[in-house]
Amino acid sequence: MRPARQLPSNPQLRASARDTSQETQAWSLLQALARAAARGEALCERVALAPSVGQGLQVSSESSAFVVVRPDLPCGWSSPQALDPSTRELLDLYMPLCVGPRSATLVVAHLGQSADGHTAALSSTNKFITGSADILHNHRLRALCDVVLVGASTVEIDDPLLTTRLVSGRSPVRVVVDPNRRLQRQYAVFRDRAARTIVAHVAGRAPAPALPSHVESMSVRRAGACMDLRDLLAQLRARGLSRVFIEGGAVTIAHFLRAGLLDRLQLAVAPLRLGPKPCPPSPAPGPGELAELCRRVRRFHLGEDVLFDGEL
Repeated sequence: MRPARQLPSNPQLRASARDTSQETQAWSLLQALARAAARGEALCERVALAPSVGQGLQVSSESSAFVVVRPDLPCGWSSPQALDPSTRELLDLYMPLCVGPRSATLVVAHLGQSADGHTAALSSTNKFITGSADILHNHRLRALCDVVLVGASTVEIDDPLLTTRLVSGRSPVRVVVDPNRRLQRQYAVFRDRAARTIVAHVAGRAPAPALPSHVESMSVRRAGACMDLRDLLAQLRARGLSRVFIEGGAVTIAHFLRAGLLDRLQLAVAPLRLGPKPCPPSPAPGPGELAELCRRVRRFHLGEDVLFDGEL
């Protein structure tokens, strides 16, 4: 096992994101399918589609199609063309998130962890456990969803931007779950105005700290000692935000998992060990538990990391 890796510079990440022509067509098609699903127009039956970059969905004959949408298949697609391996991998990974009846109200969570179950590295200089391919994957998930959601602790520890800096596509609405209204205004998601930002808190809490005026507040019902996550999702959908990507952290993901609100759970495992301290093990399931929870688990290689994609 190697030591924890540091985040490469943005130019390196952008280089890894450069697509071939087929990849560009596939990525544009996936974004168009995701937008259609968000509008309530998800493709739920077999449809042949022509290649299109930035022009939406164009129906084609199957013999000349770039991709045939196949919600009946685990990968969600087939093609009469000889697509290159990287394009096939792109479609295999993301097509099931963009088609089929569950894609209209998709809730997908992603967690990166070390081989010994830690989701945070030992210091702020080594906090990125998974590599550049998984970081790029997170940006793609953001681009395919209406919302990227994180818990307050993730904002405190990582101070993330939560934008689509590394891929083409619009940045999603950023939702920070801060039940007790403890976060102050110094964090990037509150300062940069790079995307619409909402802070969700439990109804009846004390007045919030003085956040910038453009940051929206969402009051969510209490459920026992916790926030009612069903009410949270219902309020987002009432705002037209139906496809939700939960990026972290492990505790937030575990709450959604226990509430039975996840459609898919993705776990990226990096080949490194961080040891027993100071990081507690992740409350989210490991690969073995994921297989027991899910009716179907797929495996992908993201650089040196292994991504397990589970359909719940």
